[in-house]
Amino acid sequence: MRRNGIAYVEYDIEKDGAARAEYLRYKGRGVPFLVMGDETLRGYTLKRYNRFFK
Repeated sequence: MRRNGIAYVEYDIEKDGAARAEYLRYKGRGVPFLVMGDETLRGYTLKRYNRFFK
């Protein structure tokens, strides 16, 4: 994301209890787990990543 100029905030859900709670609130599973507005992206494929950021 950095290479493509996409601003982001990274959270470590193993070290940050508040981040872990937010991850669970979104029913997070797997990595990467991205949230943008009301949209979420679980896991990675180039096709889904490109669609998510368009």
